[in-house]
Parts: sequence; C-alpha cells; structure tokens
Amino acid sequence: MANVNIDGTTYAMESLDSKSQELIKRIVFIDKQIQWLNSELAVCDTARIGYSRSLKSEVSEPGGA
Repeated sequence: MANVNIDGTTYAMESLDSKSQELIKRIVFIDKQIQWLNSELAVCDTARIGYSRSLKSEVSEPGGA
C-alpha cells in the first residue's frame, strides 16, 4: 500500500482514480529523468573543468602556443 503526499495531504494510491495514478507515475518518471540529467550535467561540468585546466597548462608552457 503506497502513499503519496500532495500539498501536505497523504493519500493511499489505491484510493486515487486511474488518471491521478497515471499522473503520479509520470511525475515520478520525470523526477528520475531530472535526477539523471543533473548527474550528466555534473559529469560534463567536471570534464569541462579538466579540459580548461589542460588548455591553460598547454598555452602557458613554452612552445605550447
């Protein structure tokens, strides 16, 4: 028996109509997608920082630029 909290009120999933249950499933899916995308952004941001540091090192070394 799963419960869902909507604006401070807790509902049993079984007590909600099928449309409401489907909307909850979609919200959960989107929340997971957002979490995944935030993880991807963190990976990309880390890579960009590394590339920027490498570039800075490359251009500051004699013969690098």
